[in-house]
Amino acid sequence: WATVASARPHASAAPSAYAPGSAATAAVEPPACSGEIHLYAAHGWVVSGGPSPVQAPGRYRWPCGRYSLTAISRVDPADRRSAQATVRDGASAVVDLR
Repeated sequence: WATVASARPHASAAPSAYAPGSAATAAVEPPACSGEIHLYAAHGWVVSGGPSPVQAPGRYRWPCGRYSLTAISRVDPADRRSAQATVRDGASAVVDLR
């Protein structure tokens, strides 16, 4: 006798990442207030203390607020610098690591 496999697909208990209303399909709304931060540097730095770690030199759009930043040189990890930056709506904050 031959065994016939079920033609029904197996149901998964896990919800689909693409189900309506899931986080994967929900629109991400930009923050109500945001501005640019310009990180000037002569060589590469990893800058933390903002919404997410970023690299300098570079320009980024961040939510408004005051940030206490820590920069670690990619050339010499022992070289660390601290800076304060205030991001305002429609304005550019500047951090100079040169």
